[in-house]
Amino acid sequence: MSQIRFLVLSPCSFPSPFSFFILTLIFVMEQRPDNHRFRNGRPRQGRRPATMNPTQMDGYPLERYDDYLESRNMSPLLADWLHPRVGPNAFPNEAVLRRPGGPEFAPARRPNLVVVILPRAISDPTQDQVAFNIKRDLLFAYLPEAQNEVRRGVLELGALVQTAVADEHPEHMMRWALRFILGHIERLSRTGDMDMFGDAEHLIDESLDRVSAVRTWASCMHGVCVVLEDERGLGCSDELLSHIMAFLEGLFQDVQNLLGRWQTSVLFEAFAGTFRTTRVDLVEQLYRIWDRFDPDVQDDIMHGIRAELVRDSAEGRAHRMYRTLQQRAMGLMR
Repeated sequence: MSQIRFLVLSPCSFPSPFSFFILTLIFVMEQRPDNHRFRNGRPRQGRRPATMNPTQMDGYPLERYDDYLESRNMSPLLADWLHPRVGPNAFPNEAVLRRPGGPEFAPARRPNLVVVILPRAISDPTQDQVAFNIKRDLLFAYLPEAQNEVRRGVLELGALVQTAVADEHPEHMMRWALRFILGHIERLSRTGDMDMFGDAEHLIDESLDRVSAVRTWASCMHGVCVVLEDERGLGCSDELLSHIMAFLEGLFQDVQNLLGRWQTSVLFEAFAGTFRTTRVDLVEQLYRIWDRFDPDVQDDIMHGIRAELVRDSAEGRAHRMYRTLQQRAMGLMR
């Protein structure tokens, strides 16, 4: 933007024999540096100041945050204030946050939210990824192990799904379990209300084919327990575990009566990975579930736990569940 200055000097300023006024016209042309990254919606033309050697990263030039230097003069230009997208006369639907004389800024930050991303399915890449926006404190309170996996406000679940698939768990079951858990936590984050298993209980009670309904929800809860493992999953808080155990207390009985003892043992083994003994009411609830099992079901479960003691760590699910049930058998806990 050019500026023209006129300077008129009187003859009194200089000793001169001339009797007429001397009119001196001085044109001072000043060119203000264009420090706008965007003008009229297009990137600033011209060469950027070099910030690093382009050959340092395989020939690809990198941009830094200071590539577009801002003017120290904070006063906006007249053209900025008259622009329809900038200044006090900006259109409401196109209003942007912008420092005068600087680039447009992004929307307001949401530092209290974590974006949880469930990527595309490995077996079916046509399925789009799913994203959940959950409050950070609430996410870490319900899923303790997720705190170690968050990077730049994003929790990527691709590695968790791949690990579960490598352990021969069906991918569709793992993805359903993650959508189920994260969907309810997101609802709790937004509305403050969470009813995880109300629809499931209604479906099992009112279904004409109850065996099919119990089998469906038994497989679903198997996936939920796998993704909530403390060792290789997202972890499970006491509050979330209380919701799960309240539903499993009735589901275990239906699985035993309608599906058989083998299915009961498999589901209980998956449940052992999420169980913890930090609260007395959870331990008492485990004992109620255990006392309702038939003796042959209890023998099968204990046989599987003893076989896993050799391979499991001292603080693993097998040792934790074995110690808890042995205390019950010896009468130490009632």
